[in-house]
Amino acid sequence: MTDFQGKTVIITGGASGIGAATGRLFADIGASVVLADIDDERGEKVSEEIRADGGDCSYQHCDVSSLPDWERLAASALERYGQIDVVYNNAFTVVEQPTHELDLKEWDGQLGVCLTAIFLSVKACMPHLVNSGGAMVNSGSIHARMSFGSHAGHDAAEGGVLSLTRSLAAEYGPTVRVNAIVPGAIDTPVWEGVDDEGRQPFVDRSALKRMGTAEEVAAVVRFLASDEASFITGSSIVVDGGLHFVF
Repeated sequence: MTDFQGKTVIITGGASGIGAATGRLFADIGASVVLADIDDERGEKVSEEIRADGGDCSYQHCDVSSLPDWERLAASALERYGQIDVVYNNAFTVVEQPTHELDLKEWDGQLGVCLTAIFLSVKACMPHLVNSGGAMVNSGSIHARMSFGSHAGHDAAEGGVLSLTRSLAAEYGPTVRVNAIVPGAIDTPVWEGVDDEGRQPFVDRSALKRMGTAEEVAAVVRFLASDEASFITGSSIVVDGGLHFVF
């Protein structure tokens, strides 16, 4: 596995699920990890667990839809580690509601956390990624490739993530590579309230006949951030067990 010794990695949505798994993976391969989230209790706990396992990790409260929070996050990482090498935009939110009943605040909130947050990460962190010759990885969703009723805000935001990723890759290449991952049904705390009956359609429809794990997604993030992916930019890698193409 690629050695990230001396590299600094910022991960949003880092308090649980894919973000926490990615933080643990990067710490295991030598990176200094900054986890960011609004769930301070969980975020601090994950950070403490990583340090207890010998990793270098800190936690920073960050509402990713807030530019001042992003500026504080970047400043904290720079003060502690001196550089920023990887930014993984992983935070998301979703509201399931018929579109004509969706409140404008809920629409704006989904775009703010899933899409505008990436723009804000560029404003706060891209100059430092340019300095380090780093990489950005953005979490999209299978919602960008498949249509789901009553998910208009989330679907629109995730489609925008893929377009914005390509735009950033064109603008900041060749110095900074920017890619996206497109997870499908991944067994994380987001699914805690969904019973087996609710999960089964996603299992049945996938080619691999199971849900994915946070660790499987984290491995793809690590690859895209590493020199192993040195000729990949502007791409969107689907990590869904074949969900999007099986009918």
